[in-house]
Amino acid sequence: MHFEHRLFFAPEESLDAIEVWQGLATRIEHPQEFVLGLTGCDILERGPAHVLRRLHFGHDSYRDRVEWEEGKRLRFVVEPQDGRPGGTLEISLVIEGERLGLNFRYDTTLDEALLAPDGRPVAEWLSQAYAAADADTMARIVAIARKKRGKA
Repeated sequence: MHFEHRLFFAPEESLDAIEVWQGLATRIEHPQEFVLGLTGCDILERGPAHVLRRLHFGHDSYRDRVEWEEGKRLRFVVEPQDGRPGGTLEISLVIEGERLGLNFRYDTTLDEALLAPDGRPVAEWLSQAYAAADADTMARIVAIARKKRGKA
């Protein structure tokens, strides 16, 4: 399954690229601030431009690898585990004139033809969930920037 979309920050937030990147970097180290249901995160390995993590959702856990190009993009890679699909999420900084935003690109091993019990395509439901989570990510980045500015 592939899903990609772009969101822009409201101009009145007056964010700069450094503030957006700092917010994204927070997602690497403190993902529970961004991911609903995430109960913990262990950093298993750290390199100059990657971390290997174990993410805990109650009793379940997943391993992922986060890679980044400083100030440009993050890439989250989840390998298929225990019959669960794997996938990637790439978040890239977008600058269009005065507008600042993020491009979100998801690629999963999930079969796009898979149907939920109600007959609705799972990919449709998942795309809506991704879009809502990405809007939350944008709001969280704004909140982090405001807090650093002392305007929380």
